[in-house]
Amino acid sequence: MCDDPYRTWLMAKYKELMQLFLEAYQLGRAQTLSEFFSYLDDIGQSRLYEQRYFYDFWLIMHQHSPVQHGDMKGEEGNTLLGDALVLLGGNVLDVQEGDRIIRKFERFSIQDMMITVREQ
Repeated sequence: MCDDPYRTWLMAKYKELMQLFLEAYQLGRAQTLSEFFSYLDDIGQSRLYEQRYFYDFWLIMHQHSPVQHGDMKGEEGNTLLGDALVLLGGNVLDVQEGDRIIRKFERFSIQDMMITVREQ
């Protein structure tokens, strides 16, 4: 377990993002990051994309794509993303850059991403 309160908090936030993403994906509402933004709006969770960690999470997922539980080694994977990646079970998360820039909140922008969850 992590002794740093910020890291513990961030781990919980990354797990929350993965839970919400997987729920949206199962409903067919998160094949792209822009669709996930819309899903968050619809369920009253738009506050999430007003936070920097939301964007950090997706950048990390993209940088390490394809991602599956047990794949990421080192401090970043084991400490920060461990709880989030467990939620994938035996599935693989694939995150690829899209064509447009998303600007839903004035402080942040991010490249749209195409997201798939597939079996190993």
